[in-house]
Amino acid sequence: MKTPNYIYGAYIVLGLASASLTGCFEEAESEDVGATSSLAMMVQNKAVTAASSLAGATATPITFSDGATTFTITEARMHVRDVRFDTSDSDLASEDTYTITGPYVMNLVDGTAIPSELTFNAPVGNYKRVDIRLDEANEGDGVVTASDELHGNALVIKGTHDYNGGANAGTFTLTVKVSEDIRFAPTNGIIVDTDSGADIVLNYRVTDWLENPLSAGTMIDLTSCVAALSLIDAYNHITLNEGTQCAGITESIGNLIKENMKKKYDFSSENN
Repeated sequence: MKTPNYIYGAYIVLGLASASLTGCFEEAESEDVGATSSLAMMVQNKAVTAASSLAGATATPITFSDGATTFTITEARMHVRDVRFDTSDSDLASEDTYTITGPYVMNLVDGTAIPSELTFNAPVGNYKRVDIRLDEANEGDGVVTASDELHGNALVIKGTHDYNGGANAGTFTLTVKVSEDIRFAPTNGIIVDTDSGADIVLNYRVTDWLENPLSAGTMIDLTSCVAALSLIDAYNHITLNEGTQCAGITESIGNLIKENMKKKYDFSSENN
């Protein structure tokens, strides 16, 4: 068993595996196919180090707070266009690439996916990196409807809040449009062999997605932002999106999330 490689609340579990997906791998160093693998993505505030931990993953409420208002996540979904495993370190197009072609809607709370669970067979090899392509969901892709809040967005997070000390407690929605490759490159790579796949865990620090770029370790002041921009309606629903620009910071909420989701995570990889 390979020693886990940790890099550091959504998490992605990739266990490398049986083919319900079609991969593309041209001129790979080996034509042998590795053992079964799977991919699940979740939002958690705690570390998860194996696919077997998924069962109890949602037991702890998923929250983030600016010190004045606490937001509790009840729904989180992400649109994934494709996932690519590369045996090369190069940023140039590589022939030694295994691609899982989507699109897929990943439920980040319970780890399920639409249209089906992501299971696949990757060729034997040492994969240097994994690129997960996020983009905006479209009705024509067949995984969302036109009325779905994920339609036209890459990420939807919903939940509850205790704004104004709970006096105006209610619900919130955060939507983000993004077309980005999220890259993960563990130090020792991701090893797939004929006897075992690879359990890969990507545990996003979702609580750090809205970290203040001017004050490391602290979240942006969403409470003041909601008040200043009148983002809470008569039904106590708070609406946030990628264009929301809070005072005192140079980045919009969308840009903060785009950048932080690439680097605010834990990563571990080990053979089954």
